[in-house]
Amino acid sequence: MINYPRNCPRSLTQLTAWVGMASCCGAGRAWHSQNVVIFDDLQAEQDRLQVILEGLDEAQWASPSGAAGWAVTDVVLHLAQSEEAVLASATGASLAFHPGSGATLDEVMDQLVRAEPAPPARVFGRWRTARQAALAALRAADPQRPLSWVQAPLSATRWHYGPDDADSAITGPAGAFCRVAAQRLPPGQSGLRTVGPYGAAALHVLRTYAV
Repeated sequence: MINYPRNCPRSLTQLTAWVGMASCCGAGRAWHSQNVVIFDDLQAEQDRLQVILEGLDEAQWASPSGAAGWAVTDVVLHLAQSEEAVLASATGASLAFHPGSGATLDEVMDQLVRAEPAPPARVFGRWRTARQAALAALRAADPQRPLSWVQAPLSATRWHYGPDDADSAITGPAGAFCRVAAQRLPPGQSGLRTVGPYGAAALHVLRTYAV
């Protein structure tokens, strides 16, 4: 459950940036709150994923993933490429991908994955190296400086799970929340429940990529 505090943003522009910050833990999360250490949470999630991936055999690496047309290896390669982009953004380097010429973000990501096929062991090692470097760079980043990501900078005014008695909230399965954020599931089909003056608006603008 994500609760929005009583002093949440009053404009849709502020709300978009604010919810964008709270919607995913990948790129540009240079932020700490009083109650939540964001980077420790991100590291814990990545550590858990690493344990899962370490247990996969060759057949499982080659098996279809939840992303149509991609095997598990392709997904992890995409994660590695994304972490490398996080590192580039956090250190002020140029991002390696820029959607253009009418290509959608999905098409660009697919092109990048198809361009760098590799065995599972190499992909896994690349992701581990990239995610550690990206996390270190984010920990060292200036929390007041927006980080470039794909086509637009990511910024926000706060990260907040919020108090239990918040006026607005989104409740439901975390997986559905993430799929809505990644624009893989329409909010109306997610089973997520919104309450309060900002719940529905927050779910409507929720996204993991600022494009």
